[in-house]
Amino acid sequence: MGIHNLRRSLLNYSSSLKPYLNTEEHYMEQIGLGKEYFCRYFKKNTGMLYGRYLNEVRLSKIHHDLFYTDEPVFVLMEKHGFMNSKLFYDMFWGIYGCRHFFYYQKTDEFL
Repeated sequence: MGIHNLRRSLLNYSSSLKPYLNTEEHYMEQIGLGKEYFCRYFKKNTGMLYGRYLNEVRLSKIHHDLFYTDEPVFVLMEKHGFMNSKLFYDMFWGIYGCRHFFYYQKTDEFL
């Protein structure tokens, strides 16, 4: 498998998994790489750590659900595998520039 195919399959596979299965260990088991090699490979080819990428995928799914569901944020965090609430709040602010409750208040104006 070429480098580009491996990179593409890694990103597609990671974003399609159920959150509770989506871990470095699970993916390494599927493709047969050691943890150290996997982490170096992912960082070299994407410019970010796999854990960071995984949290960004989870965050984007939560962001989508904030618009289209009435579920509380803690339910969405659990549903999408985001177990660290402080990290969630910090990343949400860093990426979207506002707090999650903004979406509860503004959803009606956007739709």
